[in-house]
Amino acid sequence: MNKKSGVRVLGAAAVALVASAGLVGVNTTAARAAANNTVVLHVPTVLPAGTPSPWQAVVDGFEKANPQYNVKVVYLGATGNYQTELATELQAGNGADVFKVSPGQGQGDSVINLAKAGFLMDLASTKAPKANPAGSLAVMGIKGKTYALGTGVTPGVVVANYSLLYKDGLSWPTTFGALLADCKVAVANGKTFFGLAGGMVPNDQLLAESVLQTVYKDKNWAANRLAKKVSFAKDKNWATALNQIVQMKNAGCFQAGAEAGGFADAIDQNFFGQKVYAVFVPGTTAVPFGKYVPPLSGQNIQATFIPAVKAADTMIPASVNTAVAINAKTKASAAAKAFVNYFASTAGQAAYQAITGDTPMNGSDSRPQFAPIAGLLDAHKTFEAPLNTFTNSAVSDALGKGVQGLLTGQATVAQILASMDAAW
Repeated sequence: MNKKSGVRVLGAAAVALVASAGLVGVNTTAARAAANNTVVLHVPTVLPAGTPSPWQAVVDGFEKANPQYNVKVVYLGATGNYQTELATELQAGNGADVFKVSPGQGQGDSVINLAKAGFLMDLASTKAPKANPAGSLAVMGIKGKTYALGTGVTPGVVVANYSLLYKDGLSWPTTFGALLADCKVAVANGKTFFGLAGGMVPNDQLLAESVLQTVYKDKNWAANRLAKKVSFAKDKNWATALNQIVQMKNAGCFQAGAEAGGFADAIDQNFFGQKVYAVFVPGTTAVPFGKYVPPLSGQNIQATFIPAVKAADTMIPASVNTAVAINAKTKASAAAKAFVNYFASTAGQAAYQAITGDTPMNGSDSRPQFAPIAGLLDAHKTFEAPLNTFTNSAVSDALGKGVQGLLTGQATVAQILASMDAAW
């Protein structure tokens, strides 16, 4: 028993030693059987520190319901490079049995890319195809096949401390112009409206997603880009969206040094330190932030939005952003499928979503943390996360690095859009 991880697994060295010694009841076949009943699960490092692991919560429920199986959870990417570490493992042939992936094809761990490369198992014989949201087939597989199971729906990419906002005499703005004005008021109050990890590409991508409602008001835009009917560089709405980031920067909406900031700066020091009103993180993060972060205890932490120029045009990204897949080369196929089936169950989904704040894939969520965006969700004023619809991770990187360039003044909107078209 590894008490620290809570995983019941006999070390490989111990198995080899016992087998070679010929001790009672232990042989190579038994050792192999034990290994095949153990699932190795690779997932991103938990953030913020101290937050319970939603992955471990699912594992605990699975092991209780299936005592014949064990799961060893391994956390990768402590410095934000989970996708790189996962890709390295898979290419080397030593990937985990089950691992976290991203829907679509726009990121380093995207389902479509990994499936095309032959790294993922077809989940037709599991509960994943029916458990995933209706209409998600295009981002959860290829050629009509399902290769991943979603963990829930993530609505929005902005989380705010409404208590701090109200304390300073402000309320959440309903138009983009009001937001820019409030950014200046925040500075006058000795605070900053947003904390931004501008030195981290993933955070810059979330910032970009928050203003892309100007683009995805056209529900067919992603499909039209795939069909080469439109481009980034020639689309005025893309230029408008990225120029809004420049306007936010000029209005003092981001903390000093945001262009080089990391997650510890934006989140731990500024948001937890109650120096900023909001941060760019998945909207569901409002749940664990308010529940597990002591400095925010008793605060009104909400998933919210960047308002459009006209309030009636405001939309938010809402889609399955996290999923799990099975390694095509796993030697623990039965155990891995059993784990995915449990994850797809009501109990498995609830265990994960209770900690992460994800909303159910096929249902509503009435938790108070989603009050500011409930009307948008009910009115279907949502769009698929853009990174899920890009053709490759290079397009996503061009967007994230381009936003960094906007923050430092080293890139123009035109340059960013041209680089995204080139990467496409």
